[in-house]
Amino acid sequence: MSAAILPAGSPVYAAEAGQDTDTNEDVLQEQQESDQSLTTEQPSEKGGDTGTQAEENPERTQQDGADEEQNGAAVYEVTDEAERTLLEWQQNRMTQRSSSGDLNVDQQDGWTYDGNRKILTFTDSGEYTVTGNATNSDRIVVAQGFEGIITLKDLSIDAKSGAAFKVEASARLTVKLSGVNTLKTSNSSNAGLQFDNADVGYLIVTSAAGDGMTDGSLTAAGGINGAGIGGGANGDFNNFTINGGAITATGGINGAGIGGGSNGSVSNIVINGGMVTARGGTNGAGIGGGSNGKADIITINGGTVEASANNRSGIGGGSNGTAKNVTITGGSIKGTVGGSPKDGNGNYVYRAVLETQPGITSVSVDGTDYKVAGNHENDDAYYLYMSAGGHVITTSANRYLCEYANRQFDITELTENTYTLTIPASLELNTKNQAEVAVSDVCMKFSDIKKQVKVKVSDATDINKDGALSLSQSGGSAKALTVVTNDSSGPVTAGSEILSVPDSSGDSQMIYFGDPALPDGSGTIPAGNYSGTLTFAVSVE
Repeated sequence: MSAAILPAGSPVYAAEAGQDTDTNEDVLQEQQESDQSLTTEQPSEKGGDTGTQAEENPERTQQDGADEEQNGAAVYEVTDEAERTLLEWQQNRMTQRSSSGDLNVDQQDGWTYDGNRKILTFTDSGEYTVTGNATNSDRIVVAQGFEGIITLKDLSIDAKSGAAFKVEASARLTVKLSGVNTLKTSNSSNAGLQFDNADVGYLIVTSAAGDGMTDGSLTAAGGINGAGIGGGANGDFNNFTINGGAITATGGINGAGIGGGSNGSVSNIVINGGMVTARGGTNGAGIGGGSNGKADIITINGGTVEASANNRSGIGGGSNGTAKNVTITGGSIKGTVGGSPKDGNGNYVYRAVLETQPGITSVSVDGTDYKVAGNHENDDAYYLYMSAGGHVITTSANRYLCEYANRQFDITELTENTYTLTIPASLELNTKNQAEVAVSDVCMKFSDIKKQVKVKVSDATDINKDGALSLSQSGGSAKALTVVTNDSSGPVTAGSEILSVPDSSGDSQMIYFGDPALPDGSGTIPAGNYSGTLTFAVSVE
């Protein structure tokens, strides 16, 4: 007889000498059909078998338990050739399922690895994590119809053939970035991260940490005629979104940084956040079409984006290509933008340069967060797109007034609170017994941003605690009064607050005046003209 040493916990099926071997053949067939790993059945903690295994193999023996603890392995007696075949098959199967070249996958199922072609293919929808440093030209393919999430965790691939990471057209994939990741190819006609000619499929890239300033980066570079991220040669690039991460994409000659390969156009590219740097190759856009490629439907809602190209638009079509339907609602965008960009309301937008903002990570325009991801590399300015007119820019350290004139924005620091107070100069009772008090266009300097503009009845007003405003006869000595109330029908007295309006807002309040009467409420008011003054005091508090 011979003996085999296996890792502790590995089940072994033994057959008694002279026993019919059908049992072991059945076990082998069952193992092949179920495709289970070696760890699906375990010996008991006391060293015995469990379930029917112990009943079917009463002759299996085990060495002293002390040897098992000392050596970290269990020694079992192999008494049958069929069992030896079974063990070899199990071990080979385990090796096949865990082998993926220089790449490591956290799941044992749902993928295959072709050692000859050095391709790791994700076939089954689900969630996976890939790590590794591919020094032997390994690369990744996501199969048609795949739907799920693949996290790249400190993954580096430098492919010599094909794309480093290729997503087939009908896949619906979210790529999460953890740590530092690199996807490059030196193969002509391929992208670093390739996803071309998609119809129903989509590709989303984001940081596993949820932003572009902490964890999760990706550097992608394409070969000649390929984009950094996008299409290969003659490949269009559609249905792509960046939600976060620090992403640098460089296209090969004729390829976009992010977009089409040579002769490739783009449609439906969205950037919602992250630190994005896209460099087009010769004839390709930074973000948009490759050589001869058009750009249609590019939307930037946030992020710190820098797009550059050789003699082409940073964002737009490639050489001989046009751009349209470019929408910008946020972010800082450094680089030329083609396609006459508009905001979400269809208004044309223009670039304003907010200079000298080192370390600033929060920027809003008219109360809308622009979702920047920090400063551009070696540049502390922000490049903001806004419609013509006046705007208020708020950062995490200051506020600015921004006015569009002569085809450019003038930006000045806001050092005083501004607002507009509207009250009627006069009111003729018995004709109109109400007046509107309004505050609009409130804009606070940065130190007062949490305060409000308050409008109150001045203490200097001749009005009593019951809201009776004194009226004096012109050219005479007679007195009268009118009772003043607000919208809630309460009396207005000295010190009464009429309005309280916060920053970037406006509001109004109606004031009502009763019919004139004598102070004691008796008799008829002597004929003549009577007047009184209701004085308001405005403060910021």
